Amino acid sequence: MTDFIPQTVPFTGRKMLFIIVMFFAVIIAVNGTMLTFAVKTFGGLVVSNSYVASQHFNRDVAIAKAQPIRGWSLTVTTDVDNIVLRVNDREGSPIQALDLTLTIARPTHDRSTITIPLEALEPGEYAGAVALRSGQWRGTLATADGQARSFSFTLARRAS
Repeated sequence: MTDFIPQTVPFTGRKMLFIIVMFFAVIIAVNGTMLTFAVKTFGGLVVSNSYVASQHFNRDVAIAKAQPIRGWSLTVTTDVDNIVLRVNDREGSPIQALDLTLTIARPTHDRSTITIPLEALEPGEYAGAVALRSGQWRGTLATADGQARSFSFTLARRAS
């Protein structure tokens, strides 16, 4: 049989307060970390009807796989007020004399959708005036004959 030995340091209200404060501090820190990851990572795509979009998934995948067959390679450069695209063919030669329109949107919502015509600066280089905020963007480049190429880019920060 063991004898009861009383605790030498009493459990006070101050200890209980410390335990409660630390418990909620850990929960707030974890929630803050998860919120930061949620805001800074890819948030998904916006579709008006997810069921209908799921029915067209295979068609959309086939369209996406067909895009590289055309042989386009795109290089996107952005600054404070402009976006510049360099369009090259399979061999790396610039594609000239294209009538291009660029539609830019956020991947998570349609509120910031912008459509701009692009002007040729030099062979294979097309530019348009647009002021973008930092973050992730989804672009769709369309030609006058209906061909399209989708791409995504991230604008890290906007210079002031």
